[in-house]
Amino acid sequence: MKKILVLLALILGGAGLYMTLGNTVSDTAVTDEAALSGVIVEKPYAFATAPTQKNAAAFFVLHNHTSAGDRLISVSSDIAERTEMHTHSMDDGIMQMREVEGYDVPADDVVSFEPMGHHIMFMGLNDALTIGESFPLTLVFEQSGPQTVNVDIVAPGTKPDGGHAHDHHMHGH
Repeated sequence: MKKILVLLALILGGAGLYMTLGNTVSDTAVTDEAALSGVIVEKPYAFATAPTQKNAAAFFVLHNHTSAGDRLISVSSDIAERTEMHTHSMDDGIMQMREVEGYDVPADDVVSFEPMGHHIMFMGLNDALTIGESFPLTLVFEQSGPQTVNVDIVAPGTKPDGGHAHDHHMHGH
């Protein structure tokens, strides 16, 4: 399948390949490389922070458009001392945040990163995150390799599309 997509990319160009994938997601942060990899990062965002705040989190949706699973194995950014993959879980009725080693991205599936769920954690912020700005975040996938996206900084409690951040539209794991 990948060879066919690469051939289509050569014939049609990157935009044509993107359309052949059947992607109907709007406002997707996608490059020709991302379309070739099969994993697309949709609407990456983080909340603005106060000048004294030292931690922040990023959220997005991963779409795997391939017939093979993949795995997000690491993340990096230069906006903080540490960038880690985290999730929330219930432990004896108490919500706890913990670091994870990675996230499976099943074939032809979607994995949501959202408040009180999977997220990317930035600890030891270098500067406050300001509404309207953005910063690069690199996600490294086991099969697809690295992909860098721009994370939009939005008002706390909102999403890039103007929706409310606590709307839970889980479409996967």
